[in-house]
Amino acid sequence: MKKRIFISVILLILLVGILTGGIFLLRKNSEKISKKEEMKKQAVEIEKEEKEKKKAEEGKISSQINIQFENMNVLDSYFSAEEIKGLEEQAESFLRQDETFDSVSKMICTDDAYETQNQIKFYFTLDDGTLLFTNYKKEEKKFLFWTQEKEYADTAIADWMQKKESETKAVDTSSWEEEQQLPKAWNENGQEDIPVALSGKENLQGKIPEESLNNLEKEMQKFLEGNNELRREISIPSDKIVQTDQEITFEADFTTERIDKKHLQVIYHIAAGTFGFSLQ
Repeated sequence: MKKRIFISVILLILLVGILTGGIFLLRKNSEKISKKEEMKKQAVEIEKEEKEKKKAEEGKISSQINIQFENMNVLDSYFSAEEIKGLEEQAESFLRQDETFDSVSKMICTDDAYETQNQIKFYFTLDDGTLLFTNYKKEEKKFLFWTQEKEYADTAIADWMQKKESETKAVDTSSWEEEQQLPKAWNENGQEDIPVALSGKENLQGKIPEESLNNLEKEMQKFLEGNNELRREISIPSDKIVQTDQEITFEADFTTERIDKKHLQVIYHIAAGTFGFSLQ
């Protein structure tokens, strides 16, 4: 009798163990199936989002209006018909990179185009009041574009006319073709060679080697000329100089503030002994 009871207990324990193991395996398999279904669901959702995004982008492109260019004959004396066509395509492509200009449908080339030895400069008015300024680099055969908001359009045009007067005054352009040289008072960008008047330079002494520091004004002038910036009176505040093991960063302020409030940001790379500039 005791033997039967013992055997029954053993069988009962085995049965409970088998049932427990079976339940555990079923639950584990169920979890695997749930994870697979969840991953599949996520993949479907991602694919759906990508399709919707692509559809939205395609809809945006199709909704954009082709820009109409007017008064382009102003540029006939500077460019061929093929070059003007390329200009229109590049200008439209430049604007379409910013959704702010999606609604622009008309661009009018103004009569204020002018030429220096290495550049041709002109600008457009957009139907939303924005200005699109354009520089054509002759050597690179490349158009450069930048915009100015309509709120500052009057001031920007006044600055443009001042530059035009400065860059085209009393210069004998016949020597450009004969000698391929600029008058001494002009630099290679067709601008007056105006040196930088830098104050606060003493704040950098002991931080930047004297040899590099002596070239700061020249390097700064090159950057300003390359960005069509005529301001030359600049100061370096002592409280805006930051030094690390690899570089020295400092801000240079224009005495006459820019419309967009940008300052000159300068980085001196210690190892290379070179300056880097940007407008921020």
